[in-house]
Amino acid sequence: MERTLAVLHHYAEDIKSHAVEKVHVLGTEALRRAGNMEKFRESIRSQLGWELQVIPAEREALYSFMGALQTVNNLDKKLVVMDVGGGSTEIIVGQGKTVTEFVSLPLGAVGLAEQYQLQEQLSETDQQTLREKIRKQLQQVTFLKNIALEKLLLGTGGTITTLAAVRRNIARYDPERINGYVLHQNEIIEMFQSLNRLTLDQRSKLPSMIHGREDVILYGTLIFLEMMVLTGFNSIMVSDRGLRFGYFTYAEENL
Repeated sequence: MERTLAVLHHYAEDIKSHAVEKVHVLGTEALRRAGNMEKFRESIRSQLGWELQVIPAEREALYSFMGALQTVNNLDKKLVVMDVGGGSTEIIVGQGKTVTEFVSLPLGAVGLAEQYQLQEQLSETDQQTLREKIRKQLQQVTFLKNIALEKLLLGTGGTITTLAAVRRNIARYDPERINGYVLHQNEIIEMFQSLNRLTLDQRSKLPSMIHGREDVILYGTLIFLEMMVLTGFNSIMVSDRGLRFGYFTYAEENL
């Protein structure tokens, strides 16, 4: 809570320099599970005057899907959107602007990293244990069977956008060079292996490594990889447009 409040105060300073009429603060899986969520909501309200919205899983899935849609030209195509966050992973299936199936799994890059004490490098044994853990959760999702047929996989969230930046060797993050970029499964495997050989300090010094991702990137990457192996997707299109974009385009009643 203290770290998040510190970041929100930093945001507040930036917001003062712009003509902002209203601030929207959204909470997802971590706050849905937190027993002291109301205490945190009151801290934000009293310190910053902002109202925290903790959105239900189905809304999070819808907003993530609608945001990722902005990356695709052909809206008639069946899509699978995978949003790997810090505390959860959303998998959403839809077509056009309609979500047909979704699941929110308590499986996130930060959560996995904390379970493994933020190890800088993962041994073969650790990798196997992690992948089995991820696979077991994914296998519980019945609609993943044959999901790769006639569908496009879209990935969103900090892990996949960081991988795209690393692959493209982008020194300064540029959404225009990330949005719509396609990563193949073999490329993701190669990047995982390369990043895993580096120490935390070495990863943090990569020009294309987004600050704050160097300690959790390995764990988020394994979630994407296991999904692709399990479902048969050989490639994934990267979307820089996630939940916040979907919220502003779809939830007009909140604006």
